Amino acid sequence: MLELSGALPADQRRALTNAVREEATKAVSETGIKVMTQENMETLLTDMGMDASCISEGACEVDTLRNLQANYGVTGEVTDFGGTYLVTLQLYEMRGGTMMTAEKVKGSDALTLVTESVPAATRTLLSRLPGVGGATQSAAVVSAPPRGGAVGDGFDGLEVTGTQESATLGKLVCIGPGSFDMGAEPQHRVSLTQGFCVMETELTQGMWESVGMKNRSKFKSCGSSCPVEKVIWLEAVAYANQVSEREGLTAAYRIDGSSVSRVAGASGYRLLTEAEWEAAARGREGFVYSGSDAADSVGWTSSNSGRKTHPVKGLSPNGYGLYDMTGNVREWTWDWYAESYGSGVQVDPHGPSSGTHRVTPGGSWYEDASNARVAVRGGFAPSYRSHNLGLRLTRTSP
Repeated sequence: MLELSGALPADQRRALTNAVREEATKAVSETGIKVMTQENMETLLTDMGMDASCISEGACEVDTLRNLQANYGVTGEVTDFGGTYLVTLQLYEMRGGTMMTAEKVKGSDALTLVTESVPAATRTLLSRLPGVGGATQSAAVVSAPPRGGAVGDGFDGLEVTGTQESATLGKLVCIGPGSFDMGAEPQHRVSLTQGFCVMETELTQGMWESVGMKNRSKFKSCGSSCPVEKVIWLEAVAYANQVSEREGLTAAYRIDGSSVSRVAGASGYRLLTEAEWEAAARGREGFVYSGSDAADSVGWTSSNSGRKTHPVKGLSPNGYGLYDMTGNVREWTWDWYAESYGSGVQVDPHGPSSGTHRVTPGGSWYEDASNARVAVRGGFAPSYRSHNLGLRLTRTSP
């Protein structure tokens, strides 16, 4: 499966992806090795009656390829480090589900590397596949012009204004209103005209069970203080309404079957918008991750998680005092996912009016830290249920 994704403009991402696919197809044409694109894999899984919704999110390639009885799989990703792009190709041995050792191929000119170093890295990787030579991982570092400002610059008024205490959800931190520069490249200005009070932690299994919700979490043995996971989006909004009603607040959502709309002026709990989530995660700080430039100090990702979730508040908080906005589990938000944010200053954005995926930022215990950066975007189908996907609630400041 060859599909590159990450914080790159769509045209550059397509160019990189196409270069890798083209070179890979040429390299293996004489070996009997088959190259399957993401689109073809999704079609095949759907035809087999399997859930293909997680493939584009980079969270389940190994499990998916193993289900297809593949011996080996190649996945790709582009990671943006302040204007330097790390193009990573990973080779998986499906029977063991393990990733091979890494080797980096470095270059200096982004324009030439799109057509030279990326295919060269692919050739290096494929030359070591069984039938051609062996097995490894290749990567290419592609330089690009600097971003022109640290991540997280440009806050105006998004201060902590106080805290609240919920009998069900624990401490909430109240933020804003104010403005900030959202996203990666390019950033755009967002103005939030209302403050919001967001949970200090991700929703835990204990909080979930306290209102009678069925706990389907894979990591139940982790305990009541660990984040709840395997929650679909509709269950998340239904839970928010239940907590609101329990605490005498106006429910934030009108739910009619699978149709959900927000109730204007409601005082109850709800999912964050994507803009609120990113403002909260940035914490008025210029860090790559929520609270630090070192992911392991603030979040549980594949490098330190031991392939499982961990109790909330186990690592350091960000500047607002919020925990686990990097890693542990991804978090459902209200917004439908869109390929781009649009242009100009946006006031209280709520995302597109429709779509196929809801935005799920923050990365998880399952994923590499590059997916947990505050500016990284991604999403899942609302019906998707995963052991790396949970939620965090907020309410509009009174």
